[in-house]
Amino acid sequence: MQISSATPSGDAPRDASRRPVTSSGSKVQTDTEHEAQTMPLSIVLIVEDELLIAMSIKNALGDAGYPVLGPAVTYESAMSLASAQRPDIALVNIDLQSDRDGGVLALHLMEQFSTPSIYISGAAARVAANQDVAWGSVAKPYHVETIVEAVRVVTSLLAGRAPIHIPDGLTLFQSAGVPSQRGAAGVGPAPS
Repeated sequence: MQISSATPSGDAPRDASRRPVTSSGSKVQTDTEHEAQTMPLSIVLIVEDELLIAMSIKNALGDAGYPVLGPAVTYESAMSLASAQRPDIALVNIDLQSDRDGGVLALHLMEQFSTPSIYISGAAARVAANQDVAWGSVAKPYHVETIVEAVRVVTSLLAGRAPIHIPDGLTLFQSAGVPSQRGAAGVGPAPS
């Protein structure tokens, strides 16, 4: 069976690094999809003060089968949600509607719950200043599909496996236990 690398519109695929692994009828399964199906899905805490963005992320993660907590818009509400049910991963905006920012939240989630964070923020300088307390970042603006892929990458890392694919737009920090990496079009701090 030959698989075309072009999309229905004739464009090249956005992510040529995902190779087909199985075929079932007309659906082709990629490495990333296969990997996600063989791992338990992580509980994801969303901390985002822009409600439309937060709901888009929540819907995309829910559609991908991830249990979601939140969205929370403040440090306090995020910590309260995490206390009630420990998340495996947190998606954290640096700018929150509280006195404590996302960097402090990421630190406290890791210290109190062993929950790694991925920053979802356009504040590149603040992300860079706080990268030692998070596992990575996805810079705004982004596609929600990138967020879902970023969660899959961290799920792999939590399971002790190197991710098969780093999506464009995701920057991994050394605190994730791997050398700093960026997806091909990654935005964020340069690798250390």
